[in-house]
Amino acid sequence: MPRFLIVIVCLILFSCQTKTPQVAQNSVVKPKEQGILKYEIRPSNSTEKAPLLVLLHGYGDNALNFFALSNYFDPRLTIISLYAPLDFGQNRFAWYNLDFTTRDKQGNLAEAEIARQQILATLEEVVKKHNIDAQKIYLMGFSQGTIMSLNIALTSPEKIKGAVLFSGKILKDLGTRIVEKERLKDLQIFLTHGTKDEVLFVEEGRKIHKKLKALEIEDLTYSEFNSAHTIPQEELGAAIKWLSKRLDE
Repeated sequence: MPRFLIVIVCLILFSCQTKTPQVAQNSVVKPKEQGILKYEIRPSNSTEKAPLLVLLHGYGDNALNFFALSNYFDPRLTIISLYAPLDFGQNRFAWYNLDFTTRDKQGNLAEAEIARQQILATLEEVVKKHNIDAQKIYLMGFSQGTIMSLNIALTSPEKIKGAVLFSGKILKDLGTRIVEKERLKDLQIFLTHGTKDEVLFVEEGRKIHKKLKALEIEDLTYSEFNSAHTIPQEELGAAIKWLSKRLDE
């Protein structure tokens, strides 16, 4: 099968599996408060310390599904795709629970904080185990994975170099936990959102953009695309080029 057709098939599959599922309350699994998260890995083609790209999937998705995109990124990168700590069964995972009885599907902030700490702990483990350049760690998230990526970027900016953010929003309590502007100045951010998104409306992406501009993050790329809650091929291609360019710098 031609390479471009494989990309399209992966994206169609990804789009179909990343809708926000409503999980019955009696099936909710509580997260572990400690421990390293499981992950899929694609090693770098370099024998030197490699830059790292960390994939954070959306609510109800899984690391293996998101990992399908890894082969299209720069071969210099080591890429890991993390499994979120909440396991709903049937290969569905989440970073924190959502309350579907509330209008905005309010997230469990305590669980989000546990997940944030688990991601950071896993990054430390991966850096030690897989010959990673700790100064060149990038996060890439979709939906709830973007929410977690933004959460880490704005509270622990020294742990990462930048983030690729698809179709997310700002976590409800994040505003009170963002570090001072001086610590954020070197972050590199690629942000994009669909104008037809009915899961997280485009206004959420615009709020993120406005917030990042107010924080004076200089290396900030923002775009909107004419699509729903997914990662279109064009936007994925733009993210791949954006990241490769920064590896060259």
